[in-house]
Amino acid sequence: MADTLTAGAQALANWLAAHERTGSWLAEKLGCSRSAVALWLSGARRPAEPLRGALEALTGISANAWLSADERALGERAERAARLLRGAT
Repeated sequence: MADTLTAGAQALANWLAAHERTGSWLAEKLGCSRSAVALWLSGARRPAEPLRGALEALTGISANAWLSADERALGERAERAARLLRGAT
């Protein structure tokens, strides 16, 4: 599933390794299941938005890092459109 990993999944795996922490430790800190963390790390699932904020607070990994490339591109297009609309008024 390496092709489906978001930047968030990759960053979380790196953070856990750098801080010598496990998925079980993280699950306990977040109050979620170990299997949920394993699914995030594998790229099979992404954390729900409230957990993305908790992960950001705990690890410094941006909540936006969990977005897919398509979701990031859509957000960038929406931001550009909003800037254009603000400039037109």
